[in-house]
Amino acid sequence: NIVERRGGLEYVGRIIGLLDHPDDDTKRYAIVALARLKDPTAVARLGRILQKRGHGLRIIAAAHLGSMGDPAALPFLASVLDDDDIRVRGAAAVAMGRLTGNDWKFHARRGPLPVLEDGVQAARAWWEEHKGEFQSVGE
Repeated sequence: NIVERRGGLEYVGRIIGLLDHPDDDTKRYAIVALARLKDPTAVARLGRILQKRGHGLRIIAAAHLGSMGDPAALPFLASVLDDDDIRVRGAAAVAMGRLTGNDWKFHARRGPLPVLEDGVQAARAWWEEHKGEFQSVGE
């Protein structure tokens, strides 16, 4: 894409600003662009999307936080492992697995509900054991 070809990091601030756009498609494209650029300044902003209850972009934000490769995303992802929405919990657990190199033995889109919950439980257990190694959300 053109942003990446032109050394897109100079555009990160503008792309982050698109996360406040009223159109959800624009926000979705901004999330994808930020994840591709892997700029660490975007992690906290994408992490805050996870905290917005009822926001349709939470699953996308979780998935893309996992693809950025930045362990600073882990506290944000762990914060939604008890979310009311199983899709958000599952996407966060998959993303955590990607960031930590763990295979929770499930895929959020294909696994039946009990398998998905097992994966979320595994991610929760990993987080409880390792959370002291990471900053808390908001720090």
